[in-house]
Formats: sequence, structure tokens, C-alpha cells
Amino acid sequence: MTFPPETPQDYCDYFQGMVLHAKPPDPKWGIGLKASQAWRDYCQTDDVLDHSQVFISLVKILMPVRHEGSLLLGLWQQILGHVAKLPVSDQKEIWLEVFNLANQGQNGVQHNEVALKILQEWAELDKFANRAQINQSIMTDMVNKIYRYTFSGREWMAFTISVGEWFKKHIDEPSFYDSVCGKLERKPDGLEAA
Repeated sequence: MTFPPETPQDYCDYFQGMVLHAKPPDPKWGIGLKASQAWRDYCQTDDVLDHSQVFISLVKILMPVRHEGSLLLGLWQQILGHVAKLPVSDQKEIWLEVFNLANQGQNGVQHNEVALKILQEWAELDKFANRAQINQSIMTDMVNKIYRYTFSGREWMAFTISVGEWFKKHIDEPSFYDSVCGKLERKPDGLEAA
């Protein structure tokens, strides 16, 4: 196993070792093992029928303990990073669970209600993307809605990246993420606390 873990199998090996040898034992290692095994199995399967259900399960297992160790957080970030590769219809179901207070544990995500509104609008844009031209004006409108929250937590950052990956399919330049960062750089002192 490489350290820190890089592959889904590396995470399984690490958490297996912690379950067997950690002193004192801690239930979070068992949770990490369960999540890493599900993640490894997902990554090894080419014909997953329902991506969103696999990720929803991972959210419910791992999200409540994601801040209880750097490798739990690393696994969480690896999983969130993969969400951007899925169709928006699958992502919507996953992000609904990520921004659901019931799944967040003691370290809640800020601005859940805002995220859910942006998610709904993004899902609507995706639904009509084939019939309506997604242009820079639409992207700028979304940038204006999301930029204040992008750096308020890892989940918001991953969500912003997912939206940005979607816009890449419709607009070559400027990049959504660069536009978000540029908006933050230009924001005067009255920046809303995120």
C-alpha cells in the first residue's frame, strides 16, 4: 500500500489495517473500511446500473465521519471528485443527499438551502440544454449565484467544480471556475460571509 492512499484499494488496505491494529480501537475505522470497500467495488465495476444509488449510499456511510481523520476526509474528497463525471440527473440525486442536514453529522455544510436552489436551477438548465443554447450570459448568471459560497467548504467546492465541468460541455471560454475565482478577486470589502 502506498501512503497516503491513492487508489480505492489503498484506502481499503489502510482502513483494514486500522480495524485490525488501531490502539485504541475506534468505530470510525470500520466505517472507513465499509465506505472504501464500496468505493473500490464501484470503481472496479464497468456496468453500474444506478450510479446515484451507489453514491447516495457512500454519502450516508461516510459523510457523518468525514472530518474525523485525514484519510476519511481524503476518501470523501476522492468520492466527491468523481461525482462531476456523472450525468446531471445522477448528480442531482447525490447533491440532494450531500446538502441534506440529516446526512452531514456534527460538521454541517453551510448554506444548504442556497445549494438546493442552485441545484434545482442547474438541473433545469441541463434538462433543456439540447433545445436551448447555453451561452456565456447563462453561465455568468450561475457564477453570480454560486461564487459567494464556493470556498465555504469542501462540498461547495466539489459542487462548483461539478457545475463547471457541465458548463465546459457548452462553453469553451471563459471557464466557469476561473469566472468564479475572478469574481471573488474583484469583490469589494462588502463580500458576504460564506
